[in-house]
Amino acid sequence: MTLYSKNDIIDSKYEVLFTIHVTTNGVSYRVKSLFDGKLYMLKIYIKERLKPFHFEKDGSLKEAKIHGSVNHENISTFIEVKEIFEFNQNLIYYVVSFISGETLKERIDRDSIPSLPTTFNLIEKTSIAIDYLVSNKGIIEGDIVTGK
Repeated sequence: MTLYSKNDIIDSKYEVLFTIHVTTNGVSYRVKSLFDGKLYMLKIYIKERLKPFHFEKDGSLKEAKIHGSVNHENISTFIEVKEIFEFNQNLIYYVVSFISGETLKERIDRDSIPSLPTTFNLIEKTSIAIDYLVSNKGIIEGDIVTGK
């Protein structure tokens, strides 16, 4: 399920470059801002597919609230969240800074197992970010915990 295609414009702000990932609750896109020309990662959630635990008591997206309080060099920066109505459904878009480069899975698929120094470097950066989240925010990235 993809809602938008290449060159579509979301909320008169973001041009879709391509789809990054599709999940049960929505779709992630690489987009370009029509205002500053920068690249971002934009998630679109179909609001009706989200569960009550995804929201704060005031109805705001919990993930965005938490991400907005995070400031760390190894974690993408929260940009904005907004609810819109398109395709006859309520959508929530959630924008974070774009981090260029390949994912760890893409790198392993390309080069097989990383070298020991590369592995230690990745583990160190990831551990520092996780320590920041657990120690300073009392949270942890769900994808790491679930192994997805």
